[in-house]
Amino acid sequence: MLAVIAVLVAGAAALAVVVRGQAHAAAARAAADLAALAAADAVALPDGLVLAVGPGPGTAAACDRAREVAGRNGARVTSCQVEAAGVVVVTVRTPGAWPVEASARAGPRSAAPGP
Repeated sequence: MLAVIAVLVAGAAALAVVVRGQAHAAAARAAADLAALAAADAVALPDGLVLAVGPGPGTAAACDRAREVAGRNGARVTSCQVEAAGVVVVTVRTPGAWPVEASARAGPRSAAPGP
């Protein structure tokens, strides 16, 4: 009987670790998504025209915005790049014993791949 209880407890502990890992991964993906969206918004003008493409002062402001949003969501930006047509690619990392890294892309609809 004790062996069965020990197996059940070990199984429950393993399941808890897996669920916690999935939660951390989801949090990292959400932080990356939100940071990329905030940065892409900072790059675009209100009418959808691109303000900055490639390195420059506009991209620095966009990546600053990505860092701010990622920080508010418990992550740190490890990479931020503004590509052609105002597409922003952001990679974040969450802190902790098991850090998780996630990336996201955001930009105007006109930069989306074709059908």
